[in-house]
Amino acid sequence: MLTKLKNGQLGVLLIITILLLKSNPVFSQSKETIVTYDIDKREFESILPFDESFKIKFKSTKLISLIQIKYKIDQKGPIDDKFKKKYYFQKDADTQSGYISSDLRNVTLANFSIGGIGPLHPNTPYIFEFYIYEKINLADEASNSLKADVRKVINKLYVDKDVLPDPATIESQFTTMLQKHVQNLYDKDGRPLDVQNLFSTELASYKGELSTAKTNIETAVGNYDGYAKSILPSDFGGSFCSLVEKLNPQELSNPILLDEPLNLLIEGFDDVTLNEMIAFYKLNCNRDFTYSSSIFNGKAKFADKLAIQILSKDQTYKNIESLQLFKSSTILMDKLKLKSDNSFYFKKEIDLSSINGRLDKLIQEERTINENRNTITELNTNVPDVLVNKYTQTSFRNDYKAITDVETAATPYINLDLGLLYACELKDVFALQTVNFHLAPVNRNAIFSDLKGWDKFFKQACLQIGLAQRLGPTDDTYHTFLTGDLGTPYIGLGFRLNRILRVSAGMIAYQQDNDNPIITDKVTKGSFSFTVTINSALSSALGFVGGVLKGVDK
Repeated sequence: MLTKLKNGQLGVLLIITILLLKSNPVFSQSKETIVTYDIDKREFESILPFDESFKIKFKSTKLISLIQIKYKIDQKGPIDDKFKKKYYFQKDADTQSGYISSDLRNVTLANFSIGGIGPLHPNTPYIFEFYIYEKINLADEASNSLKADVRKVINKLYVDKDVLPDPATIESQFTTMLQKHVQNLYDKDGRPLDVQNLFSTELASYKGELSTAKTNIETAVGNYDGYAKSILPSDFGGSFCSLVEKLNPQELSNPILLDEPLNLLIEGFDDVTLNEMIAFYKLNCNRDFTYSSSIFNGKAKFADKLAIQILSKDQTYKNIESLQLFKSSTILMDKLKLKSDNSFYFKKEIDLSSINGRLDKLIQEERTINENRNTITELNTNVPDVLVNKYTQTSFRNDYKAITDVETAATPYINLDLGLLYACELKDVFALQTVNFHLAPVNRNAIFSDLKGWDKFFKQACLQIGLAQRLGPTDDTYHTFLTGDLGTPYIGLGFRLNRILRVSAGMIAYQQDNDNPIITDKVTKGSFSFTVTINSALSSALGFVGGVLKGVDK
């Protein structure tokens, strides 16, 4: 039969066969549609596809660290079963907000993409929300400024105040400070962070150690003040000042002790002698023990030549060397002996050793105070960076109306098929080209099995109008309805089996010679027909068919 075909008809059949093979999934692979979104301009650069999942490719001049997409149908009604039945692609939508969310994506490249978006329903308004996360990298100056502010606020809250403020006040003050440097804060998983999060992570050790040091200082200060109050002028005995005034080195068996240094280990006072301390005691007695009391209370200390220096508020309890001078002097004074009876000079009247025990406790508590002060200083020198591995978020919304275009050559309501037709009355095969008209927009790349209900039916059914060219041998009585080799018209109802193949049933019209040889007018007849066709994009298919038709032999 093929040997009797015209060259043009054979060409049509060959090309249809090639297209069938090319359109078959075995021979061709459908790729995920890619659309580009410009982050800087905050707009899509092309129309979003419907009825198929697609990939969004992002471009930006900024360095993006994390990104997340949320989208939903822009409707005010509830997300109920009726809604989900109509918009069946939204089955995974959040029942409260209606949003479908992509996973949070780590970005390492300047250009990146997120796949698996959609499918979207056609002719439906959507809202897209983009959450862009940029890793916070402060310059050294800004980082140091932040650390200084953190140190100032934390110390004000946890160290400087006698009573810790309530949690709301703490959170408010710290939040106000933090917003000077960054408006919002997120972790690597895109979770928002607040003051409590920071206090339980980066600042937990810093804050905790500051609080511990402050508590230790407060406890030590309380103990110190208690011991200081226990050292009274009366503890020296009523005759202490009299003994100091009457002290005569010539009456002592060991006067050498008066000129020896009290304690070579006392920093800054290793050359102070007992004679110098006795001179101080004489002066102190004349001032009702005011000088010694101010030292014991931690408010003053010995300076050069045993002058008294009043300590500033932040220097209180920093007079451990002065306390050691008192202790060393009382120890030596307790050792002074008389020549006359080899008895101890001071022990006759008072027992200075009882004071030494309380001086030891003062020294011990003062060491605790200053050790914890040093701890606070060290902690404040190494304030943790609360923004390390943190992100700031920029979010914006795009309203997108997934309205299908009906004006261009790529309209999804009209497409063209190529295939074969079998005419029952003629019992012959025809090459067929049809234009298909749909009531619902059709995306030829969509997987038909994903569609549902009437939506699926209206995207499968169509009205077909086309031209058929007979491929088999014809008798002399058969004539095409149209002139030349354009063929004969066809009209039918088509039903798409999948995104490639369509079957239909309809009628072709052709002409035939009248059975009466005297009558020259031809008779118009019709034949019930079945067709199998493949789908092709209208814009490319029209150009292709035009080329084929032009190449058909006359």
